[in-house]
Amino acid sequence: LAKVLNLKTFKRATFNQITQKAVQAAIQSAGDIDYCMVSAQECRRVLDRLVGYSVSPALSKAHGSWLTAGRVQSVALRLVVERELAIQAFKPVHYLDVLLTFDTNDVVWRAKWVPGELLDQNTPYWTDKPFAERVSALREVIVSAVTRERKTRRPPPPFITSTLQQAASVTLKLTPKQTMQLAQRLFEEGLITYHRTDSPNLSEEGINDVVNWLRDNKFEDQVADKPNTWKARTGAQEGHEAIRPTTVKQTPALLENSLDRNEWRLYQIIWKRTVASQMKSAVYNVTRVDLDAQQQLDGKTMRFVAQGQELVFAGWLSLTQSDATEEVGGTDDDNSQALPVLAENMTLSAVDGEVLNKTTKPPARYTEASLIKKMESEGVGRPSTYASILDNILTRGYVALDKRKLVATELGIQIIEVLKDRFAFLELRYTRDIEQQLDAIAAGKARYRNVLQNAYAQLHGEITALQGLRIGGQEQPQYTCPQCGQQMRLVQGKFWGCTDYPNCKHTLPDDNGKPGQRAERNKRQLARAGDTCPQCEKGKTIKRVISKGKNEGKQFLGCTSFPDCRFFAWVKQDERPRG
Repeated sequence: LAKVLNLKTFKRATFNQITQKAVQAAIQSAGDIDYCMVSAQECRRVLDRLVGYSVSPALSKAHGSWLTAGRVQSVALRLVVERELAIQAFKPVHYLDVLLTFDTNDVVWRAKWVPGELLDQNTPYWTDKPFAERVSALREVIVSAVTRERKTRRPPPPFITSTLQQAASVTLKLTPKQTMQLAQRLFEEGLITYHRTDSPNLSEEGINDVVNWLRDNKFEDQVADKPNTWKARTGAQEGHEAIRPTTVKQTPALLENSLDRNEWRLYQIIWKRTVASQMKSAVYNVTRVDLDAQQQLDGKTMRFVAQGQELVFAGWLSLTQSDATEEVGGTDDDNSQALPVLAENMTLSAVDGEVLNKTTKPPARYTEASLIKKMESEGVGRPSTYASILDNILTRGYVALDKRKLVATELGIQIIEVLKDRFAFLELRYTRDIEQQLDAIAAGKARYRNVLQNAYAQLHGEITALQGLRIGGQEQPQYTCPQCGQQMRLVQGKFWGCTDYPNCKHTLPDDNGKPGQRAERNKRQLARAGDTCPQCEKGKTIKRVISKGKNEGKQFLGCTSFPDCRFFAWVKQDERPRG
């Protein structure tokens, strides 16, 4: 704005929460434009375009259809592709577990066999079923050790951009794009602070707001002894505080009728996470019991282990019983069983024993949430870009969603096979280094042009590696245009068109990487006045006119059986009455 309006004197006011105090303070302390930050942003945009505009045409030529590459987009795609290839190469191993069940003082609990030294050094799993069945038949055991300790579980930090996207994906089933759109609306309505941030910590104003609410709402004994803070990840940009309600006095209950359903659900998890962050840790008593079978097998003692925990102080869990971002990687409830009071040298008798047949599982496919978590841990991209990156690789057909899991398509796999080992930007280390250089520009410690020149020089040399390359090899299938006999090509990953365009304008829909069949016009499109209704097949179609609204005066076909049949189709302008 300063440049376009040719302003000579001006001040720039910045704030990251829409509250009276924050806005007034920003105006009173308005400063100048930080041109180091401007340079870093421009450098990021130019770097992205250098990769996109240089590599995408070469990649498309090698494939015969329009494909795109991106400095961060392609790295995200590589993560999904490599996980898919690992799953395809995975060979499952069938193994056995043995559990003994006990009933002690009306407490039913289980202990797991630990093969320990019996296992082969090259095989971490037990596969000898006859021996496992002998172990499961053991009943008399003696308690060899009881270990008790107290563990605490801190409240999770307030949301940053990436953890908000992860939590909303896991608990609310929202895509990152939907999450950011909803957060933007909440921010514009003044309900939350700025939603693009790397900092997990609240401002002093935010902490005081939470503490005051807790004390006023019967949670005084749950308030942390001192403000809870967290260390941001390496390379995090902490210009803004964590995402929080502008005031926690606006509880979700007060806003339920004024927000749409998804806005309210997102606000609710932000509110709970913020308030919980300044509460005391939950405290557990954790117990481990080692058991030795009294009867030896083949001259060796069989050992079993039972673990359990008991919540003794709820702390922040009294407000919320789950932490969505921790659930991204799954939960393990094996240690949550209740254990009776046991002491060393006690003799116990198992009431049952069983052999469990198990199979090792391949690496789990990424979800949108877990891919964001992986990208953040690897320093790939910035939180504000994650939603658009995922949207790009999904809409362009490089990755597909199957039951909320990200599955690399054959096209996505081919792209990575071509780019990998040919382009440095596809490497995680390169991406991290570039992000660090961009941060250095923003801090005034590096020069925009130097970073660009180095990146361009390397990229220019790498593009020659694609010259003459054909993705898929010489055996890549060719598809002939049924209209003129020329070759067809996939256009923007969406449909197939004739290479003799514009002389031949024949197109076909894409069917998983090959030309599909043109769908016949459905009955609704073919219907004319006077026909048998294609929906109920009882009434007749009749022309009607919309009497009000934005489509007032337009004609449509309805059914004479209305309201029992609600068939509807627009009347085309060139349609003439029959007969």
